[in-house]
Amino acid sequence: MQSIPLRTRGYLLVVTTATLWGFSGTLGKFLMQGAVTPVTLTMSRSLITAIVLFAYLAARHPATLRLTRSTAAWVVGFGVALAITQVFFFSAIERLSVAAAILLEYLAPAIVVVFAWLFQGKSISRVTVASLITVLLGSALVVKAYDLEALSLSAAGILFGLGAAAAFATYILVGEHLQRLHMSVSTSLFYGFSLTTLLLAILQPPWKIAPETFLPGNLALLTIVGLVGTLIPFATFFAALRYIDAGRATIVATLEPMVAGVLAFLWFGETLAWPQLLGGALVVGAIVGLQRERPPEEVVVPPEMIAFTEVAARGEEDPPPDA
Repeated sequence: MQSIPLRTRGYLLVVTTATLWGFSGTLGKFLMQGAVTPVTLTMSRSLITAIVLFAYLAARHPATLRLTRSTAAWVVGFGVALAITQVFFFSAIERLSVAAAILLEYLAPAIVVVFAWLFQGKSISRVTVASLITVLLGSALVVKAYDLEALSLSAAGILFGLGAAAAFATYILVGEHLQRLHMSVSTSLFYGFSLTTLLLAILQPPWKIAPETFLPGNLALLTIVGLVGTLIPFATFFAALRYIDAGRATIVATLEPMVAGVLAFLWFGETLAWPQLLGGALVVGAIVGLQRERPPEEVVVPPEMIAFTEVAARGEEDPPPDA
């Protein structure tokens, strides 16, 4: 059987990521209809992810828990950016509609692409620019950006949303850099989610969490959000950076709002208007066009970068790059 090309593997990993993130958002919405607050949900999933990663690393790769001078500062930056993304996103939701908050956060692909062009010397093809514009337009239609009354805009909410986009782009770029430093995805995510848990625990002390949150049913669903909606998709996303660059990966991740919309339709009976369906088609079309474009150079995976990325990529050994 012919192996899947490395670049295609990267796109499939990001599609998996967006699907699971969309599932996580829909399940999170179900939980937040009860006693679970957005901060509690985020802190719970971060704590569960950090615990599982620590258990995995301590048992299988304890040496990867030690930080070096070259990685310590970057790991802290990764964790802080990850925490700020979630805190700012939920702060935007408090002041805006969910649709407006998602739309602002998904300006991150443009930030990543422009940063790579200005500061990393990466060229931007016409296909990438066209795909970026198309997914932004499609995402805007999916979240009903054309309904200004429903968006309920406020100045503070817009600032928080833009801050979430900047932080989202930052932790993706920092995560990509950590892989260049041969740090495994599991180690980066462990420290990132540990810092996120600590920050959110300061914002909302655990003893102030509503008692209903600890009901067996809620705990089971929070565990699913932590494992299926957080640990796995974050691992697959950063594993994808072994095969495609951060700009393309972030563009493909804009499938998340469309997935969430479809799941909300199936789960909650929320209807999809024709502009939303058109937006979803635009996003899918842009991603297909992006995947068909051959990048100027293939991503070379350093052999030292092992551990959780191998699990996320199904444990397959990469064939050596062509000479």
